Amino acid sequence: MRISTRFILIGTQHGENVGAAARAMKTMGFTDLALVGPRDPKVLHRQKVVQRASGANDILKNANIFNSLEEAVAERNVVCGTGMPFDMYRKRTERKYIEPRIFFDKLVSE
Repeated sequence: MRISTRFILIGTQHGENVGAAARAMKTMGFTDLALVGPRDPKVLHRQKVVQRASGANDILKNANIFNSLEEAVAERNVVCGTGMPFDMYRKRTERKYIEPRIFFDKLVSE
């Protein structure tokens, strides 16, 4: 099974985080960046973002912006996610947690 990884940032508030994510992705050998509903729809072209990407301009150039998470994952058969809650005191839906190494071992063996 060929694994294609897409990194999706949802509702980004600070453009520099997009540039930093692109730089980190490039460092790790990933290329597919998607944004869902960024606060600034022109974020990929902002000078601060390009500067923060520091050599990962190809990742920014090829990134896509989607209106919904459903659109961003439409052609994916495996989706896993992580996130930072806005409100640390809010009750959350219980989720199944699998350690990343175990998850990817299972994914590769299928």
